[in-house]
Amino acid sequence: MASEWLVYLVVLLLIMADVILVLGMVVLGALVAGYFLINAFKDFIQEIINQLIRDILAQLQSVIGDKPGKAAGYTSFGLYVVKKVYALVYGIYNLFQKAVTLAIILGAGVLAAAGIMTFVMVNAVLVYLVYAYLL
Repeated sequence: MASEWLVYLVVLLLIMADVILVLGMVVLGALVAGYFLINAFKDFIQEIINQLIRDILAQLQSVIGDKPGKAAGYTSFGLYVVKKVYALVYGIYNLFQKAVTLAIILGAGVLAAAGIMTFVMVNAVLVYLVYAYLL
């Protein structure tokens, strides 16, 4: 039979592990929620800026398109290329941003699952120790 103070010490350590696990889960939830709130605000501002850029490019296209001559044709084509490059870069950026968000969601899910499983196992050991040695 184990000495009683050692069992109390292990029970105390397991309770501390429970508290740390719960606090870790709360912090993880707060970090994920904060990421999504900041991301939503950033997307809102980014959409405003992107609409402004699109409006400026459309305005330039309308001004340049009315001018006759060879230089206006080159400028119009250059503006067309700028629009297409901007759309491509913006699309790649959005794809990358979605990949980062997916990685954060998956990572948080894995950490949450590992935390829950560890919490269950720690509590199972705690219940066993209390039942076997202290009751």
